[in-house]
Amino acid sequence: MSVTTTYNGTQLELFPFAPEWSGGVEVSYEYKTDVREALNQAEERNQMLPRPLVSIKYRLQTLDEQQTIALREFQLSQDETPVLFPLWHDFMDVTSAVSAGSNVTVNHTRNNNMVFDEYRPYWSLWSNYSNAEAVEATTYNLQSTIFSTVDNNYQVGDKIFPLAVGLLKILTLKTQNGEVAGADINFEEKYLY
Repeated sequence: MSVTTTYNGTQLELFPFAPEWSGGVEVSYEYKTDVREALNQAEERNQMLPRPLVSIKYRLQTLDEQQTIALREFQLSQDETPVLFPLWHDFMDVTSAVSAGSNVTVNHTRNNNMVFDEYRPYWSLWSNYSNAEAVEATTYNLQSTIFSTVDNNYQVGDKIFPLAVGLLKILTLKTQNGEVAGADINFEEKYLY
């Protein structure tokens, strides 16, 4: 099952392959600001985007033949097509078990990019994810968000991630023993919701 959404008339697919955490995730931000000089020669900076654009680099190691094939298929289907990309470093834990077809409440534990009214995937295993839309949020510092119904069952400790839209490059894809592949992933956010 794949998670897709439409962005500017284009159907986007979620890239569900998590980093090999032992290798780390390199995250950088691009701030787009407009700098103007006032009549008194003071500098004024105005943000041009609601939040900085993110770039992520990491290495992944697939686990089995099925996942290696799925990664290859994803690589072949992408060229300059935008993708939905989880901001892996900005996750929140699911705090109580969730059954398919039910709503879920997530408590925010730190400042992150969970912005009300954006789509996000739930992620458990590489092939078990679903899309959820924020439908209600508390007004005090957005400390909890209620998400719409999910397609799969999730357990305590599963993760929810905000998404970014951008371009993905799978730089290398190496097969070992016909099953396990390693890949270097580069993602650059290009489009904001």
